[in-house]
Amino acid sequence: MIRRPPAHSGGGASETRRRPEGSRNRPPPFSRKRSRAVSPRGSASALPPSAPVCVCATALPPDAKRSVRRVAGQLGGSYLGPLERNVVTHLVCPEIGGRTAEQEVLRSPKVIEALRWIRDGGGSPPRIVSIRWIGACEAAGAWIEVREEW
Repeated sequence: MIRRPPAHSGGGASETRRRPEGSRNRPPPFSRKRSRAVSPRGSASALPPSAPVCVCATALPPDAKRSVRRVAGQLGGSYLGPLERNVVTHLVCPEIGGRTAEQEVLRSPKVIEALRWIRDGGGSPPRIVSIRWIGACEAAGAWIEVREEW
């Protein structure tokens, strides 16, 4: 004779629910909207219109961060406060005007993390750019390619 356990009608702590097979380690679906870059007005150095641009800022004063957020919105991109791997495409830093400023920027936790991602490879690490790049994009009216001098 096979004995069956008694049916449990309450929703107590002893009740366990099973997940569908294969869903254990699956991350939640990505819900953040990705924006698209604005096509250039006759500029050959602009990013492709299909390339989503998501910027993050570090070591900038609050008014400069607001400016970065505003320009990102105007150009069809997005701004993200925390640095997220494979989401943020450009990390905006202050312009480095001397050795002390350079050391200060290089000690930023976001820059350290981005440099580690670049070193480790895999995924798509963000480009580390100067705030001058944001100004150049705003002046051009489109996202432009990052040049070495930024």
